[in-house]
Amino acid sequence: MERELQEALSNVHILNIAKKQEQNLKDYEAFETTFEFVIPELQISLSNKDQSVDGVKRDSDGDFILKRERKLKRGNEISITHAQCTLIKDVGLQVWHSSLLLCELLIDQRQKLKNEDIIELGSGVGLAGIIGGIFAKTVICTDKGENILKLCEKNIENNKKFLKEGSTVLTKEINWEETLLELLKWDTEERRIAEEAKYIIAADVVYNEDLTNAFFRTVFQLLTIGRWNKILYIAIEKRINFTLNNLAVCCEAYEHFKTCLEELDGYEFIKESNDVIHDNLLPRVKFNVNQVDIKEIEVYMDYERSRFLVIC
Repeated sequence: MERELQEALSNVHILNIAKKQEQNLKDYEAFETTFEFVIPELQISLSNKDQSVDGVKRDSDGDFILKRERKLKRGNEISITHAQCTLIKDVGLQVWHSSLLLCELLIDQRQKLKNEDIIELGSGVGLAGIIGGIFAKTVICTDKGENILKLCEKNIENNKKFLKEGSTVLTKEINWEETLLELLKWDTEERRIAEEAKYIIAADVVYNEDLTNAFFRTVFQLLTIGRWNKILYIAIEKRINFTLNNLAVCCEAYEHFKTCLEELDGYEFIKESNDVIHDNLLPRVKFNVNQVDIKEIEVYMDYERSRFLVIC
């Protein structure tokens, strides 16, 4: 309880100029920061296999390809409303460096995200979800609490001009302590998306052991329902502190996070299916955990990549 009464301020808000807003958040003053991001121009490239009739080209499914281009110019600016210094329990109201790294990963993987669904855990102000919505079919931004979900909705609405035509970015509440019960409150289509979403993403969701444990229980539940070939991306920032427990400088939260990842790595289970009669014919699914080399991710946003940033 004493830790939750402590305050925290993201380095993002120290290094960026924020504009104070007239309308405050529930418990904090509201600020707006503009983040510049770069996306290479998106153009339709036609292969030799494409067919055309009277000058109208068709795709591999035989559908007509309209002669129009969608381009995102360099130096797009996304405006995010957020709090500045908050209590530990409300840090989701701020923007953190790991969220910016996650945004860059999504941009880097943009071709793979096309026509896919994404569910984000601990969405906070919604920055990564909005970036994901530029490419994906549907993004469900999840978090806990009316205050933070309203802020996320506001940021989505203010930046909807960036979303891909036909894409949907929405917010839903998930309490990691009772994830499956929360999903039952969603409508049928939302539950289907949550179960079948290929991508699960999260940024900066690790800062105490209890929360980390609840997060990984939620991850496990989402990974083991619906489709089997899911991909989980977690971006975090290691925070180095001097601890009395160890009498040394270390990162206890990150070490516990690594332990949870190690327990997940290599875990194998049988995927149930109504279409298979014999258990020995059921597909076996195995989790593989790998760390992404962030040096391989192109730079798409203007911020300093700390050596403490990690993405798995």
